[in-house]
Amino acid sequence: MENRGNQKHIGIFGQANAGKSTLFNLLLGQDYSIVDPKAGTTTDPVYKAMEVQGLGPCVFIDTAGLYDASLLQEKRTQRALQVLDECDLCLVVLRQGMEDLSWLQDLRRRKKKILLVANGPLEKDLRDQVKEEVLPFKKDKILQALAGALKEDQEPGLLDGLAKKGDLLLLVMPQDIQAPKGRLILPQVMTLRAGLDLGCRLLTIQPQDLEKSLEDLGDKISLVVTDSQIFSQVKKKLPNSLRLTSFSVLMARMKGDIQAYLEGARKLDDLGGEARILISEACSHAPMEEDIGRVQIPRLLRERLGLDVKIDFARGLDYPDNLKDYDLVISCGSCMFNRAMTMARIHQAQEAGVAISNYGLVIAKIRGILDDIAY
Repeated sequence: MENRGNQKHIGIFGQANAGKSTLFNLLLGQDYSIVDPKAGTTTDPVYKAMEVQGLGPCVFIDTAGLYDASLLQEKRTQRALQVLDECDLCLVVLRQGMEDLSWLQDLRRRKKKILLVANGPLEKDLRDQVKEEVLPFKKDKILQALAGALKEDQEPGLLDGLAKKGDLLLLVMPQDIQAPKGRLILPQVMTLRAGLDLGCRLLTIQPQDLEKSLEDLGDKISLVVTDSQIFSQVKKKLPNSLRLTSFSVLMARMKGDIQAYLEGARKLDDLGGEARILISEACSHAPMEEDIGRVQIPRLLRERLGLDVKIDFARGLDYPDNLKDYDLVISCGSCMFNRAMTMARIHQAQEAGVAISNYGLVIAKIRGILDDIAY
């Protein structure tokens, strides 16, 4: 399955019948979305990957019309605005006949980068309302403009500041029931690739081989990366001088705001048995025995805070509208989300005044090693 989590997301937004699907097809060079004069033809978002010069692989998203007059307009608008969270940039289609642009202000309030595109000539009054430059309905002009707008928005590297060329990284990768048969989990693959790109030397082992590897390699190891589930077991076997982190913590650094996540993990010191906690997973998967998000972390929370602690779950794009009911949000590594989506979740929590953290950092806090890990 294609992972879009490391690709720039460009959403196409506008009112019904503005020409969003026409623009989507124009940019991709193929008829992926149905185009029809009847308003409301597009209902669910349509995703398609495309290589953009200067940016690499990007994901374009055709969305339903905002605030149209159909019976399903509320649900379509809600779904389109939900997609907005994962967008690094929004292409907004305008056409003549539009009078009310209040919906455009809704997009701007989300603090997303916006490029306006004119589907045909626009009245002077409409141009005066938007003020900024409006791009013509031409593929080359639009792709050039969005590449310029996004080229500086590169997410941090997975190992930035933690490893350099020539370093020896020891990756402790348990291959248990949680690991997909015949494959590695995505954060492990991403860490391997990031290390290779930096010119690091990489040694992958299972937990039972850790002591022998430490005996053989000693101070040659620069960094140990492990699964968060065995944080404390690995930490006990390492000398204090050897830096330790987890795949989940690396994802938190790259996808989100590590300082916000650290503050959220420390919030556990202030919580008691009446706390209400939301555990948020980026992907929806069939739960396995000893699942980290649905079994292990809830068990650790109850051991620390008491059996009465309330724990809710959100999966995939499902997310509560009102986070104020919670004391803490705990997110997974978000390997299936892009950085824009992960940061949108963080901003939602901050606006609601709710602490937010990450699987790996919460486990490290509960295990008493948060101040000893590398991030």
